[in-house]
Amino acid sequence: MAQGTFVQALRKEAALSGTFMKGRSLMLNGAVLSIEDSGSRFSKNVTVEGSVRGSRGDLYKTHVALDMDEHEVIDYDCDCPAAYRYPGMCKHAIATALAYLDASGAEPVEGLRTPVRTFAAQPKQSARPAPTTPTVNPNFPFPAPVPTSPSLMAALSDLSNARMDELASMRRKLAGAVGPDAPKAALEPSLVPYYNPLFADRFSWALEFRIRCGSVSYVVKDIDGMADAYVRGGTFSYGKKLTFAHTPEAFEDVSTKLLSLVLTTVAYLDDITSSRSASYDFARSGFVAERQLPLSEHSIVYVLDLLRGQTISFEPAWSRGTTTHRTYDVAVELSPQGEDEASAKRPPLLAAKIAPAAGGSYDLRLPADAYCFASGDVAYLVDTRRARRTDVAFAQHAAPFLSRLLPCRTPVHIAADQVGEFCRMALPILRDYTDLTAPAALDTVAPEPSFAMAIGVDDGLVTCKITVTYGDWSADLFSLGAPGSPFEEQRPGVPPRDEVAEFRVMDTAALYFDFYEGGLALESTRARACSAC
Repeated sequence: MAQGTFVQALRKEAALSGTFMKGRSLMLNGAVLSIEDSGSRFSKNVTVEGSVRGSRGDLYKTHVALDMDEHEVIDYDCDCPAAYRYPGMCKHAIATALAYLDASGAEPVEGLRTPVRTFAAQPKQSARPAPTTPTVNPNFPFPAPVPTSPSLMAALSDLSNARMDELASMRRKLAGAVGPDAPKAALEPSLVPYYNPLFADRFSWALEFRIRCGSVSYVVKDIDGMADAYVRGGTFSYGKKLTFAHTPEAFEDVSTKLLSLVLTTVAYLDDITSSRSASYDFARSGFVAERQLPLSEHSIVYVLDLLRGQTISFEPAWSRGTTTHRTYDVAVELSPQGEDEASAKRPPLLAAKIAPAAGGSYDLRLPADAYCFASGDVAYLVDTRRARRTDVAFAQHAAPFLSRLLPCRTPVHIAADQVGEFCRMALPILRDYTDLTAPAALDTVAPEPSFAMAIGVDDGLVTCKITVTYGDWSADLFSLGAPGSPFEEQRPGVPPRDEVAEFRVMDTAALYFDFYEGGLALESTRARACSAC
């Protein structure tokens, strides 16, 4: 950090021309009795609470918030009369900020003579041995004082913070910063790739936010602090020109719903952090990236539903590999007017092409800039221009498969020995839900199976023989062995088998017949008993 950057910021924020020097004088003369800082896991913002002795001996409580990255003063407060009378920082708030910057080593203040009682330091070794502590209570016959319980101290601190928030909110309203005619704040989300440090080989997604109120806008640098202020209804500052009480009435309707999602996600991440920090030290390594809120796929779909008819800033995952990150303003489309989303099946939303490759293999090509996000019966296809909500059938049947392949920046290769399985399992999905161009020969690679059952009597046993047919090829179902098992017969010319269909027929036959010497059979007496029933 460059020397003097915070000092310059404090001079600019000072209420009067001489306020900064008065605050510095208070700090140098030991008027700052104590300070306590509390940083956020989600950013490098620091909040400092201080206790300052005024020039007339009165004790004042101060509050200062500093952005250690941008070297800015983002919020301040004090319960002295001057803080209420003048706009800008009072001398007590400036003294608190200087004391923290000096004690933490972030920006030492020259000429400090009286240490602030905040950071524990090792006691200096005395040249003479310390006198022996008397064994008798020096306060005898009066008992030694017992300190206040830590739990009560914490509770009192919370009450004090709440009162400070109420005071700050009242001042803002009286000053006209918050009023019924004031413009409502709007959160503008951006969907960006999020790389979890625990899983370097894969990425997920996160939201970043910009907050806008009238003509003023800032990037949200402390999501945790914003969420905490919204829960308490307290004030929160995003920068020098935007500080207000975070109540539902202060935000637009969509933004209040986004904040509800933020609160739920932050609470969940807090639980994860507290339960695993002993093993992974998430609090220090940054389980939640700065200025980012990790999201599940379900939450992404929820956010897109909220923003239908609006735009969202979108950064494709592939852009993270470029020298400059590319972001796009994506329009979240509304459904066609009058269309019933629950039942209407829409035209294909994707183009797909299958082309022959060497050695009997094939290559599948899908859009290179499209992403698929699905949750239950809802799915979205998002590219660099628009986000489209699919129909229910697409979400249920195609989205789970396509979300694995999109975006397809290089062709998906299908090896020759996997062509049959691909044609049986994936080709129908591509034909039904994409605008597919494919060789006609693929239609004959994996014909649908048909089954024939013949029942006879052999040496007192009722036998059952099941024949499976794939096109022109047929065989005894049980002589082939179960698909994928060690007993599967590897004879030449066997077409790709439909495992699900074969197992379904086997399971049904096993309800009525017993396995007997490689086939199915039933004793005739048992058969008569069954027929009598």
